[in-house]
Amino acid sequence: MPQQQRQVRRTKDSALDLYNLLMAHPNGITYEDVEYKLGWHRQYFYKINRVLCLMLEEEGEEFTVANDSQGQGEPWLYWLTGSARDMSANFTNRFGDTLTRMETMHAKASCIVNSSNANGTHTAIERLRARRILKNVGRLMEDLDELTAEAEALGSAPEAEKEVEGPATTSQKHRPLKHKSVHIEHSKSTRTKHKLTKRDHAKQAILALLADGTVSAHELNDNLVGKFSEGTLQDARVELVEEDKIVKWKEGQGGWYWGLAT
Repeated sequence: MPQQQRQVRRTKDSALDLYNLLMAHPNGITYEDVEYKLGWHRQYFYKINRVLCLMLEEEGEEFTVANDSQGQGEPWLYWLTGSARDMSANFTNRFGDTLTRMETMHAKASCIVNSSNANGTHTAIERLRARRILKNVGRLMEDLDELTAEAEALGSAPEAEKEVEGPATTSQKHRPLKHKSVHIEHSKSTRTKHKLTKRDHAKQAILALLADGTVSAHELNDNLVGKFSEGTLQDARVELVEEDKIVKWKEGQGGWYWGLAT
């Protein structure tokens, strides 16, 4: 068996071992328990926990691995649950972490995109990847902000959380997991927007400003930063460059300038 296949098999076997350990400890386990029972180091446990969650999702199970803090300085507790309340709280925690990581990723990608080509710090593929991250992550952050604003405007509240009625049956709780490949399909969204986003308005404002002639990067920010956030302006500029509608250049030892593409 090729090494890669052996590694995949080992990972799946480890996920099943973790599943059985969680089933044997309904009150939860910590990474210290896993280290003692299975001999895994902490990072390997985190990896296998992610794999197990994906396997449970793929097989259509109505439960997952939840986790929560036991207090400052204490290891987190992990347990199998089919409780809507547990899963909702777990999602809220992970969602907050995800937003923070997205903001950090967006900021770092922006630094790479704005860095000079001449300094050789980043390769061409790194800059292309950074542009794609800046564009897609920026739009996702903007969409999430719009959803939040719409919810607040409507005064909507989260739907009441529903607990799973009664414990799972024995057959449900101990149904063995199958050896299946974990595969996540990334598909393009088919959602069609019927209104202009903040970024679309920013793009229109940039084109309108440049229609009157070339402006320096400083002048462009001075004219628009009060109307749009710096992140939205950055994303709008990146898209307009990719669409070959605007160009940026440096004159001598001076600053950067923006103009319409000819």
